[in-house]
Formats: sequence, C-alpha cells, structure tokens
Amino acid sequence: MFAFLSSRSGPSARTPALGARVSERLAALPGDDPASALARLSGLLSDLRSWSRGPDDDTIAAVAAIDTAVRAQYRAITRLYVAGDPAPWPHSRADVRTVVEECLIRMAQSYLWLALPWTDPAIGRAAGHHRASPVIARGLRACTAVLKWTYLWHANLPAGLWADACRLLSCAETLGISRALLGIDPTGEWQSSAEREFLKACMLATSGPERMSPAQVDAVERTLEFCADALVLSARQDRSLRFVIDLDDGAPPRPANGPFGETSRSLGMDCYDVRLDDLIKRVAMGRLRASVFGPVLDQPLVLHTLVQARTRWTAHHH
Repeated sequence: MFAFLSSRSGPSARTPALGARVSERLAALPGDDPASALARLSGLLSDLRSWSRGPDDDTIAAVAAIDTAVRAQYRAITRLYVAGDPAPWPHSRADVRTVVEECLIRMAQSYLWLALPWTDPAIGRAAGHHRASPVIARGLRACTAVLKWTYLWHANLPAGLWADACRLLSCAETLGISRALLGIDPTGEWQSSAEREFLKACMLATSGPERMSPAQVDAVERTLEFCADALVLSARQDRSLRFVIDLDDGAPPRPANGPFGETSRSLGMDCYDVRLDDLIKRVAMGRLRASVFGPVLDQPLVLHTLVQARTRWTAHHH
C-alpha cells in the first residue's frame, strides 16, 4: 500500500519556502470540481516529498494544511455519492472513485512517513510528544477515511491498511500518548486521540459494512463520532467487549474468542454507556436535525442501522 515510502537514493534539496509553495498550490485549487481538486492535492502530496528532506515541523504543518483541503473535497464528493446524486462534474463515477481512493491513500501514506522518526521510542522521546500526537492521530483518521471510502463502494481493502493502522497505534502506545487528547481539526474545537481514531476504524469495520448501503455506512461513521467517548480499548482481555485485534497480525478486528496474546487488545463499546441508546431514542422520536445524518434524514433507514449496530457492538442493551 505504501510503496512510495521506500528509501530514496539521497536527500532532495530543501526548498526554503515550503509553506509558501504549498499555500500557493492550495489557493489555485478549482472551487467547483472536488474530483479535480483531489487529483491536484494527490500530486501536491507527491511533490512535497521532493521539496522536503524529512518530517520536520514545516513539513508536518504543510501536510496538515493539505489534509484540511483533502477532507473538505472528500466530504463534498461523499455527500453526493451517499445521497445517490450523479456527480455534477465532467468525470465518470469510475474516475471519481479512483481519484478519491488514490488521494486518500496518499494522505495516509504521508502521515506514516511523518511518523517514522517516532517508531524508535528513544528518538520519539527526544523529538517531543507534542509533535508526535497530532501526526499519529491524524494518520489514523486518514486510514479510517480510506476504510470508509472502500466500504462505500464495496471494494477490496488496500493491502496493508490494517497493518499500518496497528503500527501507528503501537507507536502511540509506546510513547505513552495514545490517549492524549488534542485538537485535530484547524479550529481546535474537535478533540480526539490516537486511540479514539483507531477505535473508530475498528468499530466501523465491525458494524457489518459489507452488507450496508452507502447511506448506512455513512450513518455508522457519524454515529461513531457521536459515541466516541463510549469506545473502549484494553490491553487486558475484557469479556464485556465484543471484539479483539492483534497489533502484530495486521488483520482487522475479530470477535472476542480464540487466543489473546501480549499484543492483543480487547475493544468495543461500553455496554453501560447510554450515548448510543440516547441517539437511537432521539432518531425514533424525530428530535434530531436532519443534517446530523446527512443532507436528508431517512429516519427508518438510520433507525434500523443504529439498532443493528448496537446489536453487533454491545453485549447488553438498556
């Protein structure tokens, strides 16, 4: 999956105005064609590797700025796809799918590259946790975007996706920052952590997305944002949690049966937390803004999806 992370023959010349060059390219993005914008952003991520000697502060800031632009364009395309609207751009659906997938994968690749200095715990402590935390958390969020886009199209997962996500979480755990809360959006208002972003990916994978419509996959992801505080990861075997993942296997989460080793983690939703039940009640009673679940709230579909997800995620119901 991450072929462009292979070693190069030598360091490239560092442009002295990295931020300015990135800002110039971002300002030139087309404003009415998200697919073309994502194609250009994918190229910008590739060019960034030739402009930078490595994952220093300037490069981290540049990747974060590109990430913000990528997410805005990706959300615009996803909204239309989930709603079933034909893309109002001069591209086929197949081309849009390919462009989005390639850009999201390259975004995740970029964060794995930025995280390389912290794969060695000694180097990581010397480099500073304040720099590692946002890189790893955003990298895991980028992996989840790849995962969701794949589920929306019922396509095969890119090879190595789960191995890369597990590697990022393991790095955060080694550094002792997996649960450190930080603002991962430009406004800083939305707080998350590496562990929380990892759990969102895991719970999306365990919701049964292979049999869901795009609208249902989107509803599950939105639900996980709402219920993020109720997600649990434990290094100890926890019978109250429905799933297990082994960080060394590079495989997706599985039901909580079978062996539990040193690198295994129990995960799931706290069955005594009321967030999901509260959300289900609010959907059933029509007490949510339609925009909470996309442009149009399909109440029966969302309600069915949430009840189904609760059955899969929790051992007990309120």
